[in-house]
Amino acid sequence: MTRITQVRDFLQVTLNARVLTAFGFPEAGGLVSIQHASSPSSLPRAQPAGPVSNCTGHPLPCHELRLIPLAIGNDTGCPDAGDADEEGGSPMASRLRGVGELCLRGAATFEGYHGKPHLTAQAYTASGWLKTGYLCSWYGNGELQIHGKRNGFLQPEGGGFVSAQRLEAIYAHRCDLVHQIWVTCDPGGPLLAVVALDAEAVFRWMQVRLPLLSILAVRNGPFPLACRCVAH
Repeated sequence: MTRITQVRDFLQVTLNARVLTAFGFPEAGGLVSIQHASSPSSLPRAQPAGPVSNCTGHPLPCHELRLIPLAIGNDTGCPDAGDADEEGGSPMASRLRGVGELCLRGAATFEGYHGKPHLTAQAYTASGWLKTGYLCSWYGNGELQIHGKRNGFLQPEGGGFVSAQRLEAIYAHRCDLVHQIWVTCDPGGPLLAVVALDAEAVFRWMQVRLPLLSILAVRNGPFPLACRCVAH
């Protein structure tokens, strides 16, 4: 279950009211898409048809939406949709199953940053589409599905894209031994994780699994709280 779904379920229980998911972007005048009350993706989780993770409904009539396929990657390791061929896309597009950077056009989009023409030029594509920086796809019923910020994805060896934030959340919340975790990789390199362990959790783990081993020295003495792990 994604963060968006968790927040929506929490609000529906605490407020005892139906909560609809929407997507907004300040440079596009605020609201970009919103769910309809009858949308299958907005139904409570008890319903067989829903919900669908990260769906934010159909676009507003004042906006044109376009998903520009991702380029292979830039020198920072982040996928770059702004440099891709807007018509033909890139060879990576087939591997991403319809995922691309969301771009907007319409009367509601802003004209530019005041006094900062270089930032305005970076915000738009050559054909006048406003880049949002969000990776999205289209759900089967035409709703917009948000996958995350473009700069939150890594490209390890193998050519696929990985959400660093999602991996960090999974390990931080599902593994009691992990206190903090940072996932990174060089472009085309192996996926790495720098992990800070929870000393008390490790101590309890060792007590259960190694009852005959004296570990008081480990608890009271210096303890290595950080290690570097390679994910295969």
